[in-house]
Amino acid sequence: MPPWLDRYFAAARGAEGIPPLGMTKWFDTNYHHLVPELDPARGFAADPSFLVAQVHRARRDHVPARPVLIGPVTFLALSKTAAGATGEPLDRLPELVDAYLDILDALAAEGVDWVQLDEPAINADRVPAEMDARVAGQWRRLVEHAHGLGLAVLAQTYFTDGQRAVDVLADSGVDAIGVDCVAGAVPDVSGLPASTFIVAGVVDGRNVWRTDCGRALGSLAELAQSHPVAVSASCSLLHVPHSLAAEPSLANERELRARLAFGEEKIIEVVSLARALHHPGGQRIRRNGFLAAAEAEESADVSPATGSGAVERRKGGVHDRSPFPLRREAQRRALDLPPLPTSTIGSFPQTPEVRAARAAFARGVSSECAYEAAMVREILHVIGEQEKLGLDVLVHGEPERNDMVQYFAEQLDGFHCTSNAWVQSYGTRCVRPPILHGDVSRPEPMTVRWFRAAQDMTDRPVKGMLTCATRISGRSSA
Repeated sequence: MPPWLDRYFAAARGAEGIPPLGMTKWFDTNYHHLVPELDPARGFAADPSFLVAQVHRARRDHVPARPVLIGPVTFLALSKTAAGATGEPLDRLPELVDAYLDILDALAAEGVDWVQLDEPAINADRVPAEMDARVAGQWRRLVEHAHGLGLAVLAQTYFTDGQRAVDVLADSGVDAIGVDCVAGAVPDVSGLPASTFIVAGVVDGRNVWRTDCGRALGSLAELAQSHPVAVSASCSLLHVPHSLAAEPSLANERELRARLAFGEEKIIEVVSLARALHHPGGQRIRRNGFLAAAEAEESADVSPATGSGAVERRKGGVHDRSPFPLRREAQRRALDLPPLPTSTIGSFPQTPEVRAARAAFARGVSSECAYEAAMVREILHVIGEQEKLGLDVLVHGEPERNDMVQYFAEQLDGFHCTSNAWVQSYGTRCVRPPILHGDVSRPEPMTVRWFRAAQDMTDRPVKGMLTCATRISGRSSA
């Protein structure tokens, strides 16, 4: 095992006497990353062996290689100082840039032409404004060093309006800058040298819907008035599934499928938009793109999945809850709980037996009756354990739920649950976000039977548990 891989696993899992690094969301996405911990007593040292190995692999497969790294500003902005140490991570920017220069040396020695450094933190309010001059200065160091090696540099931003990064890096000499034209307005690039390439992210890399060709081409045309333009996705496509071709659940959902674009389809959109912008046949491509997008949008407007009168009537009946004192008194009369009742959050660990029973039922190996019997046995066990512990308000443990979002999406109209549309969450963990494509309604009760089964097993109150609407929406492709 190469040394870098040993360190990678140690960071994720910990090592003897060393806890693993913490994990957090990658900005506001559902992807996660490890949080680097910086010890001021330890310096930075570059190990480009992993990148070099990737370059070799790309060349072996006859793929032009453009290595992509997290930029030094973003790396530090997403790091934290080790416990007991002082100082801010961003104070170490010059020191970290020294290590990046060594990485550039190694890549140049391999004959690489372009290097991409991702700096989303500059736009995402992770870097104090008073750092802008220092950021610009260190980026000038990077670019000057790269140019001395014959390397061109792309500074890539995403997730927010790219204006701040454009302004900060305007005098850095960077060869290209990538901007997200979906998350915000098209930035003003007049402060950049006329030779700077604008990598325009006009295809949304975060959702599963087809691109609005008219809007995208309008953004491209605006940027192309003053600078050379390359067409791109707004961010990495790891946030969307791989391909519609691999999704059998959409075979009979022609209307919905026509509105969707997964990873491969978004790449096709990027290529088509580039041809429409730059090539003589662009008018035909532009016309076809407009028609396809317009047809998909029109089908959404008249879809039976939207515009439900029943849903609109239910929304009109939504009202505020009763005042807290009234609700508290009603609970006191019904449950007579102590001032600080004890309970748990809801879900218990899913045992191998529970997972096996669900898998067998999903494959059609066991009957629904056998599956429900297995779930009831697990609920009975969970209720018994809580009673032994003396908890005041019990939970049923949620053994029947495959996922806190998917379980409900499968039972709600307006959602489509996929079979193979996997998206990476972190490491080897992947999820299948439901597709929220229409008005949401509940055809029948979703949790009542399990709650009733649990309540029949005990004299103590059992609470019902629902994933909230904002969580379901946030973890769906909407």
